[in-house]
Amino acid sequence: MDKTEMKKKLNEIILKISADVPSIKPTDLRKINELIIKISDLRKITDSSEKSEMRKVNDLVGIFSKNTKSLENPKKIERRRKFHEVILEINSKNPNAWQYIGNGHFVLDNSNKAIESYEKVLKIEPKKFEAWYNMGISYKKIKNFEKAKESFEKAVTINSKSTKTLHHLAIIHMLLGNSIKGREYFKKTIENSSNNSVLWYKLGIVYEKSEKYEEAKESFEKAIAIDTINANARRHLKITKKKINSLKSILTTKFQFLRDDVFLCPWVNIVTGKQKIILQKINLNTDIVEIESAIDCIHTAVTDISTEEFVDYQNYADANKHLNKKTLEIRSSENLKEIKLTPEEKFIALKSWVAGIVEAGSNIFRIQDEIDKNLNLLYPVTRFLLKFMIRVDSDFIPQYIAKIEKECMFEGIKHNSSLMANLIPILELLQYNYRTRSRISQKEKKIIKMLMTMDISEQLFESNPNFLSLRKLVDTK
Repeated sequence: MDKTEMKKKLNEIILKISADVPSIKPTDLRKINELIIKISDLRKITDSSEKSEMRKVNDLVGIFSKNTKSLENPKKIERRRKFHEVILEINSKNPNAWQYIGNGHFVLDNSNKAIESYEKVLKIEPKKFEAWYNMGISYKKIKNFEKAKESFEKAVTINSKSTKTLHHLAIIHMLLGNSIKGREYFKKTIENSSNNSVLWYKLGIVYEKSEKYEEAKESFEKAIAIDTINANARRHLKITKKKINSLKSILTTKFQFLRDDVFLCPWVNIVTGKQKIILQKINLNTDIVEIESAIDCIHTAVTDISTEEFVDYQNYADANKHLNKKTLEIRSSENLKEIKLTPEEKFIALKSWVAGIVEAGSNIFRIQDEIDKNLNLLYPVTRFLLKFMIRVDSDFIPQYIAKIEKECMFEGIKHNSSLMANLIPILELLQYNYRTRSRISQKEKKIIKMLMTMDISEQLFESNPNFLSLRKLVDTK
């Protein structure tokens, strides 16, 4: 077939199909099938290089796709997909055909095949919003949230006002554990759709999970103002109000401790006067507390030194002697009455103590261990701190040992007494764990072996008879 005959044949087929398309109803499967057979004849003309003819084929695709857009039955979708596959045999670079094949797979939940089709669309037409958006949905369906995020981000660069894309980005960031970004995108979504009760409710949930209760309350109230029968928003508003009321009776603050994501918090209940120190490991992407542990504190004041009195002491040449004498008087007095402190005063004292712990850094384990032993505490604070850091990072102890070993070197000389003082709290914790559990973990064995390889091993383990029993539990062979 020469070019003239080919062009004539192609035009005949296009004219016949173009005449048939407008009269075909989406529900008329027989006529759609006949149309597909007619289109199949175009496969015989695959060597055509006539651009005008190819444009006609592309136009035909657009007419048919528009006419059959309402098809939702899977059988009808499959017929539409086959139609576009025929078109692609004629012109494989037809973005509309790839888009509609992808959409067919998309509706039928063939997510991977849909993604393949959308990728082909985007190679031809990189700024096609619908392809990026639908590809994001497809990746979301197969739980590839990183790829979904990338696709939605591409879509939103093409259409920054797309409420549905911003909404999906908010959800994807939440699924990826980044509620801060999730909040940002929920806010952007609401800017485009401020009268959407569901969006306000979802934003409230994000704030609630991040313990931002005032913001959560405001979001739930806006959701209810738009839709008064939004039962979920009403229920969470009630919960949030209770949280806000309970927090009004609490004095607390946060101090960063040893790591960027770990915080030590003094806590005082205004109503009961109860005191705690709380350790929290917070996900910095979500503001959500992932690990938390608390210890009750009892601080009893039996005397006080006023600010003026303290300043006066500084004027004495032997100021330290005066302060020491005052301290000895406090400790040696058995009949002193407790001074009743207000909750605010208790909080100032507790906050000062916690600030001191934080300032000491990794040295706190040695310093606090000495305090614990001098005060003979029922539950040593050192143990509380160490156990929490191990929960946060199971490799914390080996890293800590390596750190203090370096810190105890000065001008090439190892200060064994300082090293011992830092290592003893670790052995005491291991001994406590073994005594309470009657067993020792593999990680704990590795720590003991690590201590046994150190120069001061003998001196360290022999400093306490209980430490020797730990050494016996480890096979050194």
